[in-house]
Amino acid sequence: MSTDVLQRASDADRETAAGLLAEHLAAGRLTLAEYDDRVTAAYAATTVDELTPLLQDLPAKPRPVHQPSTPSLRPVWRSWVVTTVICLTIWAVTSIAARDVEGFWPFWVFGPWGVVLLLRTVRPLRASRCV
Repeated sequence: MSTDVLQRASDADRETAAGLLAEHLAAGRLTLAEYDDRVTAAYAATTVDELTPLLQDLPAKPRPVHQPSTPSLRPVWRSWVVTTVICLTIWAVTSIAARDVEGFWPFWVFGPWGVVLLLRTVRPLRASRCV
């Protein structure tokens, strides 16, 4: 027997090649036309050697497509702190000027807002729930 015998491609080999091509399409390395041509050739391949050229000019392991991260709550917390400081300053100045410390109204500004921010920080909203 000769050692130059070509190894036949299995359905799993063709599916693996098609899956890799789909990942490269999603990453922007292939145009839709190139992807279509290569996938058609992958499913028509009878040997493993026919699959190799379809992936040869692409990186071996495609980098993952960038997924948008959850937005940072840092700017929101910063605005909460600034608003709280302003409200407390106004309350303190008016209380000192009136010589009366009753009616701590700033709580109604920063309290509920702070609770909502705390809940969003501890348990962030999931994109799947916002449908």
